[in-house]
Amino acid sequence: MAATSKRNQSGATGGQPPVAPSIGQPAADTQTSQSSTDFSMKGSGRLQVVIAVVVLVGGLLVLRLLDMQVRTWSEYAPARTGVDARYTVDDTTPLGVIVDRDGVLLAGDRFIYRVTATPKHIPRQEWEALAQRLARVAGIPAEQVWNRLAANPTAEYAVLASGVPFQLGRALIDEKKREEAEASQTEDTSLLPLGNVFVHAQPRRFYPQASLASQVIGFLNAERKPVLGLERYYNSFLPSSGVGLPKGTLSPRTVLTEQQRKFLPSGSEKGLVLTIDRTIQWIIE
Repeated sequence: MAATSKRNQSGATGGQPPVAPSIGQPAADTQTSQSSTDFSMKGSGRLQVVIAVVVLVGGLLVLRLLDMQVRTWSEYAPARTGVDARYTVDDTTPLGVIVDRDGVLLAGDRFIYRVTATPKHIPRQEWEALAQRLARVAGIPAEQVWNRLAANPTAEYAVLASGVPFQLGRALIDEKKREEAEASQTEDTSLLPLGNVFVHAQPRRFYPQASLASQVIGFLNAERKPVLGLERYYNSFLPSSGVGLPKGTLSPRTVLTEQQRKFLPSGSEKGLVLTIDRTIQWIIE
C-alpha cells in the first residue's frame, strides 16, 4: 500500500515538471511601449519640420509680394505705346448689311454727320457769316457755331456739331461742292467761306426688326464694338476695311432680276444672307 501510494504520488507529480511563473513577459511589454513612444516622437518631429518649411516658404512669398507692390511695382506696369497714347473709337467705318433668306433687312448702317472746322484759319470777322450760313444750310444753331469758334480761336480742330441728320449733312456737302465748282481754278479752296469746314460721315448701326432674332444677330455697343452673335463672329468680314471674299466675275446690275438685286452688297461691299425666315422666326419667338 505504501509502495502503491508512492507510485501514485510520483505518477501524479511525475511526467511534466510544474511550470514556473514567467518573468520575461513584462519586459517585452516595456520594450514595445518604449518603441511606440520613440516612433511618436520621431513623427512629431517630422511634422514640426514640415510646418516650419511651409511657414518659411509662405513668409518668403508674402515678403516678395509686398516688395513687388511697394518697391518694384513700376517694373511690372504695362508698357505704354506713347506719352499721349489714348483709346480711340472707330466710328467712321461702315459695316455690311445682314438680311434674311428673302433679302429682308435685319441689320444695317444709317448715317449721320459730324461737322468740324479749323478755327485758326478762319478770320474772326467771318465767324458771324459762317455761323449764319451753317444754320441756314445744315440747321446748326448759329450761336453754337460762334461759341465753339470763340472757345478755340487758334485750334487746328474743333467740333462744331455732332449728330447732324443725314439730309442736312448731305445738303452741307452739296453746298461745299457748289462753292468749289463756282470758284476759279486758280483760287485756293481753303480761302473759301466753307474751305475750313469739314463734314464727316458717322455710320450708326440699326436693327429695323427690333429684337427679332437678336440672339442670332447680336448687336454693337455704343462704341461700335460687336458684342454677341453674327456681328461678333463676322467682325473681321463685315467692316469695309476688313477681309473680303475672292473677286468674282463683274456683271452689270441689269442682268439681275429685281428679286436678286435685294442681295447685292451695301455700300461697304459686304453683306450676309442668312437662311432664317423673318416670318417663321417671328412665329417661333
